[in-house]
Amino acid sequence: MLSDHLNVFLSSTHADLADVRENIIKFISILKSDVLAMEVFGSDESQPIDFCLSKVKACNIFVGIYAERYGSIDSKSGKSITELEYLEANRMLKAGHLKGLLLYLIDPQAEWPLNFVERDPKKVNRLENFKQRIKKVLS
Repeated sequence: MLSDHLNVFLSSTHADLADVRENIIKFISILKSDVLAMEVFGSDESQPIDFCLSKVKACNIFVGIYAERYGSIDSKSGKSITELEYLEANRMLKAGHLKGLLLYLIDPQAEWPLNFVERDPKKVNRLENFKQRIKKVLS
């Protein structure tokens, strides 16, 4: 792999951020890079969490976008796949194995479709805790 070549992992929930993801993938595609995103994964026999984390480990740039959904929960950890992707990327950054960790949170004042707002009380709480950790990293 060339040192200037980027492997960009795009992390977010999907249904609520499909348009955002599409725009980011288009932008990344003009760079000298490979996009590691669920839209281009294809099929695989491994468990979704194992596959996603292997793709995070293969990236050197991590882009995390977080809105009002927590996402699918991993039964072993009790955390969303999206949060586990972020945790792996953060670990990689601290270990010096990641060139960049780009994190974006929806503005709390932004209008957002109600059908894309988390309603499960446990997930709402986990999402809020996750966002608070992200805010600490961003500040």
